[in-house]
Amino acid sequence: MRNNVTMVQDSEVWVLLGQTQHVLARAREKGLEQIGLSTMQADVLSIVKSTKGPLTPSMLSRRLFREPHTISGLVTRMGKQGLVKKTKDLKRKNLVRITFGFTHSQWDGMLRPFSTVHSG
Repeated sequence: MRNNVTMVQDSEVWVLLGQTQHVLARAREKGLEQIGLSTMQADVLSIVKSTKGPLTPSMLSRRLFREPHTISGLVTRMGKQGLVKKTKDLKRKNLVRITFGFTHSQWDGMLRPFSTVHSG
């Protein structure tokens, strides 16, 4: 059986990890707000960029651990904003493919301010 000191130390580590995760999430949210994106929109765009080949809403749903109807609504709103394009699959008419609504270099340009390390 473990002693109480070790158990308290383990507990403190988990608290610190939780606090660190919260700080990083808030920093990401604030940065994305500057370019008008939510964290979920940024996640979708990141997956769209990194996926080789066609991407469907159901694939996004599985990768983001969200319900299909949640992703469908999100992708529809992002399409209206010009962030993504939805196109019908030519072979399977009931299937929708998701692609960037802009070029990869435009996406990289949007993220450039967040990819530099500033020394203080």
